[in-house]
Amino acid sequence: MDLVRSASRSASAAGLEPSVRALGRARAEQGVGAAEAVMDLFAFFGALGMAAPAQLVAAFAETWAEFADGCCPGISCVDPATGLSTWAHFRARIYELYSEDDAAGDGAATDARLVAVLRLPEGTASVASLPWEVQVTLGREVLDAFAGSAAVLSHTGATIASLMPRAKGAFARLHDAAARLDRLFRVEKGRGCRLDVEPLPRTANGVALLLESLRR
Repeated sequence: MDLVRSASRSASAAGLEPSVRALGRARAEQGVGAAEAVMDLFAFFGALGMAAPAQLVAAFAETWAEFADGCCPGISCVDPATGLSTWAHFRARIYELYSEDDAAGDGAATDARLVAVLRLPEGTASVASLPWEVQVTLGREVLDAFAGSAAVLSHTGATIASLMPRAKGAFARLHDAAARLDRLFRVEKGRGCRLDVEPLPRTANGVALLLESLRR
């Protein structure tokens, strides 16, 4: 509330930047995740009775990422806008499965999982090109659809990717996520998200081709 009081004295975006950066640092040091932190930012601007300027959202995310990286290694694996895993973390987790299989001498870790893909509606250039508030909402909807599961969720281009266990209810979660995003993008029936499901390749040599296909 002190931040809101001090920020309310400034009428310009430039004048608000110190308060926004202070909020980003505070949320990172408190261990707050990316999606929740950005929602706090929008609540901050709501209390000021104004829309969040893009340059200040960027300043907030930059500061949050800088201090989160120093406070909690796990947080640095998260995309600040959506709250989903970064693509680098998603790739690394897949390769870790093959290392687990090599150590165990079997294919249990990879056999127990699938890669599922939600391709956003035609005409969507990429998740990263969407307005910040849409990215935040997209991430929250996807995370809510997979809440309580062990899925690793990320995005690349106009694709949402999930590394998920072969478990009862997995496909229901996928369809729930697709329905949520169709509502978000307000698309006509039959023109919404497309679903693809792929088994993990038998060996790590095929992973690069699989990951490249997800980006298209």
